[in-house]
Amino acid sequence: LTYAACIGNAADASRRIEACTQIIDSQAGAPDKLATAYFKRAYAWSMEGDLDRAIADSDQAIGLHPEYASAYYNRGYDWAAKGNYDRAIADYGQAIAFDPKSSAAYNNRGLAWSYKGDNDRAIADYNLAIIADSKNASAYLNRGGAWAAEGAFDHAIADYNQAIAFDPTLIGVYENRGLSWGGKGDYNRAIA
Repeated sequence: LTYAACIGNAADASRRIEACTQIIDSQAGAPDKLATAYFKRAYAWSMEGDLDRAIADSDQAIGLHPEYASAYYNRGYDWAAKGNYDRAIADYGQAIAFDPKSSAAYNNRGLAWSYKGDNDRAIADYNLAIIADSKNASAYLNRGGAWAAEGAFDHAIADYNQAIAFDPTLIGVYENRGLSWGGKGDYNRAIA
């Protein structure tokens, strides 16, 4: 197996784990190369559903390369998947510190705030996600959800419409828009 099998996008998760493990076990290469191997293996562990191993490998990647924004982002994702939103928020914050234009990191930190019930902070992060990438359909969808949770159905519907404009295949957006129309009492539009 080669370094390409570890870092490339073509390898399935088990093949990536095997290739990256060989690189890690050999300790061959510069710290950045090892950090990348840990990062890629962490991602593969996450895809396999082994979040504890994914987090452990992200820890190693960050230890070797403390400004590795993507490793913080992925570890944040894994913490959120485990339901530890505080740690997810902290890791997304680190990812943003090292990559302040990461729309995905703002969006996912917003989701973590939403799961904690803090829609004001969630909306603030979704706003930043949209500033970083004005066509981030997921950020519009998620901000719409936060607006709906606050009872601001007009804002929610506007965001759902924007999400649909950018990605009409986005899962949940039509249902959420219908629920918001229902929340406004407009049941004809809700079922349309």
